[in-house]
Amino acid sequence: MAEAKALIKQYFTILRTNETLEPNEAAIVATQFAKAHFEQQKAEGPSFLLKLSQLKEVCQHAGAWAEMVKLIGATFGDSEILNAPNFPKAPVPDDEPPLGLDLLRVDQMYEAIVSLDREDLSNSLAGACERLLHNLVHQAASLVDSSTVRQFAVMLENPLLIDPGYSTDITQKLLKAITNLPEPLTEVLKTVFQTYSTVRMSRLVDILQQFITVRLYSQEKIDDYVVSATRVLGLLAQVNDESPVVSIKLYYNDAINEQLDLRYDYKQWQRNPDDFCFCNHSFILDPAAKSVVLQEDAQAQMRQAVVNSLMTNFDLNPYLVLRVHRENLVHNTLAQINFDQSLKKSLKVQFVGEEGIDEGGVKKEFFQLLCKELLDPQFGMFTYNESHLHTWFNPNSFESDSQFRLIGAILGMAIYNGVILDVKFPMVVYRKLLGCEVSLEDLHSYDPDLYLGFKKLLEFDGDVESTFCRMFVYEYEWLGEEIAVELKEGGKEIAVTEENREEFVELYVKHLLDTSIQQQFAGFSEGFQQVCGGAALQLFRPEELELLICGSGDLDFEALQRECHYDEGFDSENAVIGYFWEVVHAFSDDQKKKFLKFATGSDRVPIKGLGNLQFVITKAGPDSERLPSAHTCFNHLLLPEYSSKEKLKAKLEYAMENDRGFGMI
Repeated sequence: MAEAKALIKQYFTILRTNETLEPNEAAIVATQFAKAHFEQQKAEGPSFLLKLSQLKEVCQHAGAWAEMVKLIGATFGDSEILNAPNFPKAPVPDDEPPLGLDLLRVDQMYEAIVSLDREDLSNSLAGACERLLHNLVHQAASLVDSSTVRQFAVMLENPLLIDPGYSTDITQKLLKAITNLPEPLTEVLKTVFQTYSTVRMSRLVDILQQFITVRLYSQEKIDDYVVSATRVLGLLAQVNDESPVVSIKLYYNDAINEQLDLRYDYKQWQRNPDDFCFCNHSFILDPAAKSVVLQEDAQAQMRQAVVNSLMTNFDLNPYLVLRVHRENLVHNTLAQINFDQSLKKSLKVQFVGEEGIDEGGVKKEFFQLLCKELLDPQFGMFTYNESHLHTWFNPNSFESDSQFRLIGAILGMAIYNGVILDVKFPMVVYRKLLGCEVSLEDLHSYDPDLYLGFKKLLEFDGDVESTFCRMFVYEYEWLGEEIAVELKEGGKEIAVTEENREEFVELYVKHLLDTSIQQQFAGFSEGFQQVCGGAALQLFRPEELELLICGSGDLDFEALQRECHYDEGFDSENAVIGYFWEVVHAFSDDQKKKFLKFATGSDRVPIKGLGNLQFVITKAGPDSERLPSAHTCFNHLLLPEYSSKEKLKAKLEYAMENDRGFGMI
């Protein structure tokens, strides 16, 4: 040990004094230094962070790169070294990281090697990792000591994982070894993932996504390595769900969502739920892909519904047919929907007294009109918060449970019939539909101001009772009367203090978002679950369920233009069509939403984007003073052949702002 330090001191004394060494002498000293460096490593733990720059100087002066190659190969091929608590030697922190592993110092260690920019060093690092992983793939399942997880965490930071020249062999063996770890050690590895920053999480997710994509395209099948990568990605997704640092969109894989037969994957999932399939790893599926799975599930249930109807009622009709009057829409619908029958059949709607076959447009109008009436605050079932722009259940509603079941069923039927609804529920509604328990965080989507107020209450450092002056009651106004509901027995006499403030917030949120609307929401959920309930629904996150029902807010008008169809003399080369697209592309986001509302009946975008909207522009006669008009049921815009872009812009904006334009002058 002393000899090694003496050699290091000797060599750097020579460098500092600029003494000249004969070539042979320099080579001997450099070799001795490199070997001494390695011996010191084994005794104290590797300190690449401090010494690789010194070793680089030795090699440059004396040509001893071979010793560096040996050093790297011996270090990264040795589990004992990688699992040592001083690899790399970390400072003594106040809050020691999991396994005592300082990932920043691991980064610096790798950077020191990469910065030398030598292929022989990269080859040595890659070869060492491959040799080690060759054994670990078989040994991982038998590991029991949590310290052995360090080596996997260190190797996941290896910069060669993103280098196509090295990544394949290393990555596939590393991922296979990780998935072979026993569950207790997998949980230990997750504690390391929990320390990941946004940058670190994004980097590893990108590596895994790239590996899965390349593997799928090159192998044209799902092999064991794709399975391993998906499962490791799932560990990261679980950690991110608990404490988000990146968007869930980062976990969607385009190759899987766009290229694989997800209907087949769904069938496999139903037949053998324990086998690997992507439906069991739904974090990797985007909402559009999940909607494909849900539609396959719907079709399977619809087929079964037809069979059941045939066997019990001798009903051969594969459709659920409703005949309704516009002026009595809710009553007619309730009278014809039997909640004991299957609501999973495809829907056909006929407005009494009107001609026309329902090829989709009539059905879309039916959903729009019915939702508008049921959700109207004047109807009494729901309230509308002007400040936060959302609809909520009226806790004092006098309406029957069947009407709340109806609106729930309508949401489900709209999903199965591919209709986007213009509804604006806070996110907590979708969480509740998926069976999630409400918490303070759910209050943010319902009332962000109240949420911030409660956060301040919980974090306040001082006399809570005299500052906030709150009692254990929930107060609200109804029909001009102030009503106070005790959150616990004797709540009117119990002040909120520092000791009980957490209980107060929990009870308040529970009452507001759950207890006070329990009856109303129970009917709503029952109707929805009767139509959509099943395994496929559980693939969705709450925000994805909202997308499925309400569509997206992604205003990609370039995609809308690419897929637009023209009729009655218009085509993409027509001057008026050129004016039109110049005008709408220049709209603000708010104006684009108003245009969509005017032309399609909803300011939301289909889950697969505006490119999936069947949008048609038809010439509505020559230049005139008439306003543009729209058949919203068919996403059909009727546009006169205006003489100038300025005139088109003025007429279109007027029609949008007034939400009219059906032939007005």
